[in-house]
This record gives sequence, structure tokens and C-alpha cells, in this order.
Amino acid sequence: MLDSARVADQLRREIMSGAWPSGAPLRQEHLARSLGVSRIPVRDALTILQAEGLVEMVPHKGAVVAPLSLTAVEEAFAMRIALEPVALRSAFDRLSQSDFGAAEDALEEEQRASTDYDWAQTNWSFHHSFYRATPYPFLLSTLKALNQTASRYLIMGRSTRLRSHASADEHRALLAACRAGHLAEAIGILDAHLHAASETLISHLRSTAIDKRSLA
Repeated sequence: MLDSARVADQLRREIMSGAWPSGAPLRQEHLARSLGVSRIPVRDALTILQAEGLVEMVPHKGAVVAPLSLTAVEEAFAMRIALEPVALRSAFDRLSQSDFGAAEDALEEEQRASTDYDWAQTNWSFHHSFYRATPYPFLLSTLKALNQTASRYLIMGRSTRLRSHASADEHRALLAACRAGHLAEAIGILDAHLHAASETLISHLRSTAIDKRSLA
């Protein structure tokens, strides 16, 4: 039987891949039947996804897929740009060979990713490897939610591959700077990487019909 984490994984993949449109109701009874579980893990999974910004709780309606908007993705990237350097600084002196190994594994998985969803998840795994040593757990959970929000738009816009080669090069440069203990260089690489990712995605969404068709 699926537990709440696995139910959340399944629903996250479906929402981020567009199987559930913006505003679609997520009825616990229906989800429980379709997944072959009780309502308890479904309820807990929806709470997890609400914290990640993928689900909203609407009075008298219950859980629905969070609406899409350009403002939301702009806000998510603005907050990532502000907060990820804070996370890296706070974790930098605690980074270990285990963290560097996790980053290398994520880089390899990113290259092997066969779907946009898998690429987005390994992208977060890479970034997470540098932040997980932070003494600020709320900061880390906030960054996870922001990355899930950004990833939803990357997948929806079919834009995970727009700058995949440049992104991989930037990831390798970030890993090298962190491994060498060069904090200022690492922060500079991270800042440039996040700005480039934000500008590419938002420009892509604005230049296609996606924003007119799907975004508020």
C-alpha cells in the first residue's frame, strides 16, 4: 500500500506534468479509490503538496490544483535568487565529501533523465546537496517549495532543455568552486546561474501562447 510520501510523489508528478489542469478539484475519495489507498495518506499527501505550492485549499471546495500565473513564477525565482545564496553561505563550512558526492550523482542523473519531470527533480537534488547542511531547516523547506513551483513552469513550458548544456556547465563550475572552498566564486556562479534560468524561462513563457492560454 502507498504511504503519504509515495502518494505525494505520484500526485506531484501528475500535477507538474499537466495531467491535472490548473484549478482542478482533488477529491480525497476519488484519489483514494484510484490509488488504492485510504483517505488518510491522500489527505497527508495533499498537505505536503500544499506546502510546496502545488495545491490550494479553497473554502467549501477543498483541495484544488494551484492556479498558474507569471507572477508566481517571477516571485519564485526572485525568492530563489535572494535565498539560495543565503543557504549556500550558511552551509558552506559544513559541506563534506558526502555532499559533493551527492552533487556528482545528481549531475549524472540529470544527464540520464528521460523526462522533463525527472530532469527537474534531479536539478533540485543537485542544488539541495549544497544546502542540506544549513542549520536553518525552514529555509531549506522554503527553497524546496520554491524549486517545485519553478519546476512546474519549466515542465509546463517544455523548457527544461532550453539551456540544459549551459546549466550543466554552470553546475559543474559551482561544484568545483565549492569543493575548492572558494565561497565568493561559488556565490557568483550560483547568482548568475539563477538569473539566467529565470530570464530564459520567463522570456520563453511570454513569447509563447502558454501565458495567454494557461496563465492568469
